[in-house]
Amino acid sequence: IYGIVTSTVSIGTLTAQQKNSVDSGVFTEQQVMRGKDQYKKSCAQCHLESLGGAEYAPSLVGKAFLEEWIEKSVKDLYDRIRNTMPADAPGTLPRQANADLSAFILKANGFPPGQNELRPDSEAMKLIIGVPNASDSSK
Repeated sequence: IYGIVTSTVSIGTLTAQQKNSVDSGVFTEQQVMRGKDQYKKSCAQCHLESLGGAEYAPSLVGKAFLEEWIEKSVKDLYDRIRNTMPADAPGTLPRQANADLSAFILKANGFPPGQNELRPDSEAMKLIIGVPNASDSSK
C-alpha cells in the first residue's frame, strides 16, 4: 500500500496504491436497504432498532462509534461483523450480508452513498479508510 504493492484491485477507479474514504461514497443506497433488512433480522435484538446499543451491545452510531473506528479501514468493521456477529451465531452470515450491514452502519453514521457497492473483498476494503477525522466530525 505504501508504494510496495504493485498489483491493482478494482473499486471503481481505485487501485491498490490509493486509499479512499467512506466520505467518498463507497456503497449504494440499494445496498443500504439490504443491510437494513439484514440488521432487523440479525442485529436489532441486541443493538436496538435505533442502532444505539443496549446493555452488552455497543452503539453502532454516534461519537463513540466514530471514535472507535477512527483511521481504521472498512475491512476492520466488516471483519468485526463477520467474525463476531450475530452474537448467538458468529460467522454464520454470508459475506455479502456482512458487506450490506457495513454499508447500513456507515450510512447510519452520516456517510454518503455512491455509485458502486461495497463488495466483500478484503483487499479492496483495506483501502477504504473508515473515519479519518472522527474527532472533528459532527456526524
